[in-house]
Amino acid sequence: MSNFYAWAKMAERMDPSKRERQYATWRRKQTMSEGWIAAIEKSFPPGQKVEEKPKGIGLGDVVSKVTQALGIKECKGCAKRKALLNKIRFGS
Repeated sequence: MSNFYAWAKMAERMDPSKRERQYATWRRKQTMSEGWIAAIEKSFPPGQKVEEKPKGIGLGDVVSKVTQALGIKECKGCAKRKALLNKIRFGS
């Protein structure tokens, strides 16, 4: 809000039409920034836990890539194995 007071003090010495244009520009920028803040707060409400992707590569992904390279197609059992083995992570 202190920016407004600095602008108002400067605006007293300005031509009225120029002052109105500058105020309209300033107000439009304020409204836009308020809108962005509201949108961000709506997207990420306080207390909401954001899930982080695990770091590194899972063992299931490694096995899956090796079997694909050997020409073995993935089935339902392979998908279950991959999900189970992906709990073991390599790297960070």
